[in-house]
Amino acid sequence: MFKTSAIRRAAVLAVLLCGAWNAAAQEAINQTRGDHLTDPRRLFVIPSAYVLKSFEINASVGTNFGVITEEKRPFLGRTRIGLGDLAEVEISNEGIINRLSEGSPAIPTVAFKLQLLPEGRIFPAVAGALRSSLWTGEERSVSAATRDEFRLPSGNIKFEKRLATLYLVASKTVGPTSFHAGLSISDLRIRAKDAGTGAPLSPDAAFVKANDRDYFNKNIFTPFAGLQAVVNERTMLMLELSRIAEYRFDEDEPLLDKDNVTSQLMGIAGVRFFFFNWMALDTGVRYRSDFHGIGDAQIEAGLNFGLSLRDFAQAKGKL
Repeated sequence: MFKTSAIRRAAVLAVLLCGAWNAAAQEAINQTRGDHLTDPRRLFVIPSAYVLKSFEINASVGTNFGVITEEKRPFLGRTRIGLGDLAEVEISNEGIINRLSEGSPAIPTVAFKLQLLPEGRIFPAVAGALRSSLWTGEERSVSAATRDEFRLPSGNIKFEKRLATLYLVASKTVGPTSFHAGLSISDLRIRAKDAGTGAPLSPDAAFVKANDRDYFNKNIFTPFAGLQAVVNERTMLMLELSRIAEYRFDEDEPLLDKDNVTSQLMGIAGVRFFFFNWMALDTGVRYRSDFHGIGDAQIEAGLNFGLSLRDFAQAKGKL
């Protein structure tokens, strides 16, 4: 009897403590994710299942700082707009790994995200998204030996790449912490052409005729996960783990195959700090599985800007 009573009192106390903790946490969440502070509804890189509110615009610009031996410093930016509290469209400059000397480590993409299920008391929100790019290329001059071997009239090779990724992600908020997990399927495509004539080099004309496609591709299945934890009314801790697309090009080797595309594991840990109701800073440390030590780690830095067209129109008396 005594044991049963003690257990009941302990259970009641635990419920009361959890209720108080949840109330305090919810107040911080309301202040951090409320209407008066802009929440981009994403982490550093990986998407969440939450979407922007209808007529809400979010724009971000950023880059990575660190020792970069092969790639140029990337300009990473994105602009998104919420549609009907259900979907988003996005134009962005997506980060990649480009092994081409002084190659661009970013690729322009467009994306569409649709929330399939809203978040409930028990079940998470679920969303699907498709991100895709056009063919983008970089031209490089080659050595005289390579030019003669492959009979390149211009002496230049154009390496081209394309990216398409399908995401399925689930997000659940418990107290001050939001958990995100999902799976992405990426279709990475590459090809090489004579920059002067546009003639295919790799794959060659015989491959193109036999396979009815002028590129090599590889499909990569990647799980990803992340969390966000509200620390106070202006600060959010963010952790994420995913993979980043890698394109391996060699200026003097135009012969490609599907093994020239792969991916690397990438982790980012940092914070989102809200300066104003319309501006927040994302900053943290990025590390990849192809790095050789902490000296290769990069500092992630980006600014988010938010604007609600609906609120703006209402303030002007137009809506």
